[in-house]
Amino acid sequence: MDMSTQYVAPESVNDAVQLLAKHGTKVVIVAGGTDIVPKINYYELAPEIIMYIGRLGLDYIRECNGTLIIGAGTSVAKIATSEL
Repeated sequence: MDMSTQYVAPESVNDAVQLLAKHGTKVVIVAGGTDIVPKINYYELAPEIIMYIGRLGLDYIRECNGTLIIGAGTSVAKIATSEL
């Protein structure tokens, strides 16, 4: 049995969505990994595919018509230091 994990880092949201459509629950999504690395280290999680989403441009803070919009990949540090 092959216990290797595949790491992928798509550069577009479209590529990420296609990967998820093809592999579904076999994919674990990470932005930084602090939430899953301990689980992997303690054998609580053995993902087939780890998909890093840091290249997808999801780390933004914008204001649009009086509404603050925070991207899914935005770090707490970026939020804390944002002028918005």
